[in-house]
Amino acid sequence: MYDNKKEMQKKIDVEKWLKSEKAGRDLCGEEDFCAYCDKSEEYPCGRAYVLKKEAIAGGTETRLRRGFLSKLIQNAELQEKYSVIKNEFLKYSKVKGRIAFSGETFRLGREKLGYCTVRGKSLYLYLALDVAEFENSVYRYAYAGDKKAYSDVPMKLKIGGGRSLKRATELIDKLAEKRGLKINAKFVKTEQKYDYLSDDELIKQGLIKTSTVVRNG
Repeated sequence: MYDNKKEMQKKIDVEKWLKSEKAGRDLCGEEDFCAYCDKSEEYPCGRAYVLKKEAIAGGTETRLRRGFLSKLIQNAELQEKYSVIKNEFLKYSKVKGRIAFSGETFRLGREKLGYCTVRGKSLYLYLALDVAEFENSVYRYAYAGDKKAYSDVPMKLKIGGGRSLKRATELIDKLAEKRGLKINAKFVKTEQKYDYLSDDELIKQGLIKTSTVVRNG
């Protein structure tokens, strides 16, 4: 019943395009079966749909929790934006980055300066800046300080195109200026490039975590 991946791929491509046009953004990665997607396959959406249906029919469902690095590894465009953000922080003396499963935190000693993560296909940056100081400015941001995880970095930025990336680097520099940070004269920019890996390979490396859920009914 669910074995025609090619035909399913065609159907999903059309539906995804129509939904994306209506939403005004690319909705790839946001369907419930996208957790099963492996972009190295010939018909990734069709295959993912089939795997989802087979799991339901079998009474269990394997869910994938994708880590920060796994999302970067499977998205070259995000790698480029992430490289810019990382270099902008690390060009300052004594600033260090630490990668965890959910994202990367940038610190000056124990002080958290910023936090970078990926949701869907977008890069998000949280900064230790008072949003009240930037009201009526050219910067587009949201307040996230009402959540405990972001209380130290309340300014939330969604980094989409080149303009938002440029604004983000400007705000990092403003943050550095407020903290009196100095540029490290010996700093050398690095490109955060990763070769594409399939879901199976990322699971083996612990960059995607799996869990099996028994479906009731």
